[in-house]
Amino acid sequence: MTENDIASAELTLKSLKEIKLSRGWMAIKDAIKNDLLDACLQLADNPIMTEKEIDFRRGAISAARNFVNVLDLLIARTEGELLLASAERQTHFNLDAMANQEPL
Repeated sequence: MTENDIASAELTLKSLKEIKLSRGWMAIKDAIKNDLLDACLQLADNPIMTEKEIDFRRGAISAARNFVNVLDLLIARTEGELLLASAERQTHFNLDAMANQEPL
C-alpha cells in the first residue's frame, strides 16, 4: 500500500465510523430490522406457500440481514488493510535497519 492508499483508507475508515454512529444509519438499521421481523412472521404465518415463494422470501431476508451488517464488514476490512499496511511498513523499516547495521 502506498502512502496515498493508507491516507485514503484512514479517511474511509473515519467516514465509515461516523456513518455508523449517525442517527440516520441507526434509523435505517431499525427499519430494516422491523422489516426482517415482519418478513419472518409472514413466512411463519402463511403455511401454504410454493417452494419458489419460500426461497424468494428467504433470499430477501438474507439480503436484508447482510445489508444491516455491511457497515461493520466494511469497517473490519478497512481496519485489516490498515493493520497489514502497518505491519508491512514495520517489516520494511526493520529490514532496512538490519541492512544498515555494522557487522559484529
